[in-house]
Amino acid sequence: MNEYGPTLGKSCRGWGDGLTTKLNGMVRFQKLISLRLVWILGALAFVPGALFAADRVIAEGAGFDRICTELLARTTPADRYGPRFMIRPRSDNKAATAFTDIKRVKIVSYNMQDFGIDGFPAEKIAGLKRNILSENPDIVVGVEIASMEALRRLNKDLNGEYFQVFIPSNDPGDHHLAFLIHRRMGGLKIEIQSFRDWVSPGDRASLKTFTRDFPVLAFRAKNSPDDSPPLFLLAGVHLKSKFHDPSQEDRSALRRKKEMEAIVAILNSQYDRRYSRPIPAFIAGDFNFDLEMSDELNVLKSAGMEDVFNLAEVKKGNERITHTSFAPGGRIVHEHLDGIFANETAAREKLVVNARATEDLNRMQQPLARPQSHRERSQRASDHTPVSVVLNFEKIRALGSELPNESH
Repeated sequence: MNEYGPTLGKSCRGWGDGLTTKLNGMVRFQKLISLRLVWILGALAFVPGALFAADRVIAEGAGFDRICTELLARTTPADRYGPRFMIRPRSDNKAATAFTDIKRVKIVSYNMQDFGIDGFPAEKIAGLKRNILSENPDIVVGVEIASMEALRRLNKDLNGEYFQVFIPSNDPGDHHLAFLIHRRMGGLKIEIQSFRDWVSPGDRASLKTFTRDFPVLAFRAKNSPDDSPPLFLLAGVHLKSKFHDPSQEDRSALRRKKEMEAIVAILNSQYDRRYSRPIPAFIAGDFNFDLEMSDELNVLKSAGMEDVFNLAEVKKGNERITHTSFAPGGRIVHEHLDGIFANETAAREKLVVNARATEDLNRMQQPLARPQSHRERSQRASDHTPVSVVLNFEKIRALGSELPNESH
């Protein structure tokens, strides 16, 4: 066994990934039976209606192919963290921007509120489409995605321009994280590691730290060695939800604190320490606490992480609101729950060009005022609005060119 996990020969966890969420004991089982039998069981995930169908990782779409390299097989921590795999650009991807020509990268984080749980209402689909296409992002971090079917449906309405990555999480209510990666990003290859099975030190093995997951995407030049330091990291997050009962909120706050401590530990131990250098990293998603007012933010701040709104000098107040809810009595509550954080390296190198909280758009592509009632909010694409950030990829590329063994 090496530092990052057991040797698995030429296999790689991820091709039959229905082996963790519902079968948490499968890891122990793997040690008792042949790997070939595990493959057979995992293959059932690809049979419609099979027991494992809801648990499997799916990565498909425009511009890229999912692969399993021998390097990943050697270093995949299959029995500890979660699925790991890589996607590479296809040689026939005519829309790909050459690595040396990429100047900016736009990331959008969007909680799409139960998308796919209750079907696909036409107005909801239309709203999501307007809000995403108006930003024309290179990468979408999707929160509360119920299934790969939902992700496929969304991508179809986005003109099929994206590669889709769906990793089922620990959430029994089908609030999963997903990614859409535009095919113009074909100058890069991307290693994807789920940490849904991460267990915090001192906890029993069955107690997963993340209520959903903490998937990390590591971006490299497409021709660079698979084990070279990544150019930058992008992680998706959906922390523990608030309790409806305020008397129970301390419990969810403690869980979110533990999740954030795990995020800091993962970035340090699995990336910075592994490559013996700090890697620029961005964490995007729904943090489920007010990023303007809560002391919960201290965990990230103490680790040197900074809200991209601060780095882009976005005014505090209305321009940072991402979520609208209604307290008892009908009082409107506006909060900054969704965000994108840059680690100390990304902040120091001034990689953020701009950032903003976007608005819902109407059919005429005009911004809508924030909803004033439950009924009005129910007619929107989501109870959240997207957050976007633009990164200076020229600076990211320059940082990467200073590293040994990085081939562009």
